[in-house]
Amino acid sequence: MAADRAAPSENAGRPVPTAQDLALALGRDSPIYQRTFTQLLELFRQAQGTPGVDLRYREWAVYLSAAVPSVECSEELFVNHTYLALVARLVARYFLSPGAPVSGAEELAHIIDGDYFREQGIDNYIEDDFFTWLLIPDIVASGESGLKTMGWLANALASYDFSRTPPGLLTGLYHQLTGGPPNGPSPGDIHTPYWLAEYVLQEELGLGTDGEQSVLDPCCGPGTFLAAAVRLHAERLAGEGQDDFDSLLHILDRVMGMDIHPLAVTVARTNYLLSLGSLVQGVHVPVLLPVYLSGPIATARNPGSSVLSNGGPEPVYTFHTETREEMFQVPDSVASNLESLDWLFARLPNYLRGAETRGSKGDDEAAQAVLNAYYNYLVAPKLRTPIPEPLSRFAADTMVATAAKLINRYLQGAGLFWPFILKNLPASVYMARRKFDLVVSNLCQPVTAEASGSGKEDRLGPTAAASGGESGREAEISPGDDPAGDQWSEYTALYLNDAGRTALIMPFDAQASGGSGAVTGYKSQATPLYQRADKVVDLSGVDGLSSPPYCVLIGNKSLASLQPASTTTLKGTAPSDDARWEQAREHVTIVDEGPLTLPD
Repeated sequence: MAADRAAPSENAGRPVPTAQDLALALGRDSPIYQRTFTQLLELFRQAQGTPGVDLRYREWAVYLSAAVPSVECSEELFVNHTYLALVARLVARYFLSPGAPVSGAEELAHIIDGDYFREQGIDNYIEDDFFTWLLIPDIVASGESGLKTMGWLANALASYDFSRTPPGLLTGLYHQLTGGPPNGPSPGDIHTPYWLAEYVLQEELGLGTDGEQSVLDPCCGPGTFLAAAVRLHAERLAGEGQDDFDSLLHILDRVMGMDIHPLAVTVARTNYLLSLGSLVQGVHVPVLLPVYLSGPIATARNPGSSVLSNGGPEPVYTFHTETREEMFQVPDSVASNLESLDWLFARLPNYLRGAETRGSKGDDEAAQAVLNAYYNYLVAPKLRTPIPEPLSRFAADTMVATAAKLINRYLQGAGLFWPFILKNLPASVYMARRKFDLVVSNLCQPVTAEASGSGKEDRLGPTAAASGGESGREAEISPGDDPAGDQWSEYTALYLNDAGRTALIMPFDAQASGGSGAVTGYKSQATPLYQRADKVVDLSGVDGLSSPPYCVLIGNKSLASLQPASTTTLKGTAPSDDARWEQAREHVTIVDEGPLTLPD
């Protein structure tokens, strides 16, 4: 259970930072950044050649390159991302325990590896991910310089009051540290101001009035849409006088996201957590943060996935290492259940450590003893847990085969990195089977919908099966020369329920605008993208938004709208990025332009 929230007096005199404040205080030009970055880079270069460090760097590069194909992966960029990942952890720590100083090296280590948050009842937030390389035993043994750097950063952040955080607190810093050459644009959320996310959800999709709507952002970036959806749900539930425990469970079940950008997932999870506010700052129900390092199965945007196997009693999903030299399999009964993924993989570290402890008996004997114990656990009822039913023998055999490979990786120095990966990648199976009322995202960095294999069955077979056997054939989409259209089709086919609505932000030149604005044509050889929407929101009239100008396309699951799309134009001057829509109304007006007009 979480600790009780600190009394206001404990934060007396400490400023509550805005997103701009944090970007200024911790950004590239700040003394805090320059000192921390220099120390981390020196430490990383000293640690090169250490298996656990090299593994995390290689996998980070694989995922980042899939998320941003134009990116130039480098040591400096990896350390840059590590810096913000550490900042996010510390912000979350001070948010959950405001006013309480970090107690020392042990707590710092638990903040880095996530144990601190798990002790607070927050699961699937921080794990042994890409950025825990500071805790590799060889680095710690070298003098704990990584923990000393973390401690200095913790002291620098202790001067702020994070107990009352504004929306999207880390988004400005995220864009500053990831955007621009040579890093490439930020995936999924190049620049979605918080007020714009609220406008789309509230005004166009009605989230503020329909509290039952579920929301998925399948390319969530730093989590702007997720943070806005969480706050809109929380405010409505509070206004209705709902119990905090029930409100928290309601939100966690209805607002979900995923991305394959390693840093984006960390920041999105943090923004999601901060948006929950007082619901998690006191005693609360266990929290499983529903934001995952995942993407559509077997596509170019999910670098660790392979094809589905239907040869056994239930489907099996295969995931591979960065060199494809080793495959890990997860049965459908686990992959399609988020609680099973979390519960079973979160308990694997105990078995991996057990194999290491028993190593004196010989690796094979030690591993087999541990695997026998794990198998018995999987096939036994688990009363008073989120997954009380035992796995089938087939599913248990599949999980044990994967556990055997994970033991070998663990003994080779990989730490708990691979359980973290396998706990996340299959999440998109659940997302595709669940189906959502609203699918929202930002496609200002379109990624080509290239198949991981040669045919569309290889590309979307797993998600089609996850959608319900033959009925899932609707999810088969042929990749073409229309990346934005491919993603629109993919997101609506895979994740949207039949009565749902999609709203995607995309570059202005990837659609045809209407009204009094300039008409910019975009047509594919198949179905023009503007014919798949029933509304276009033109944002080119808002001064101060990032370039190039962009728009919002809104539609339903059908591939073609039966009526000409209507056009709404937003005009005015953009307020600060972290402003609420209610505040933005003072600066931005809504103009209905009528039916969409197209070029000849």
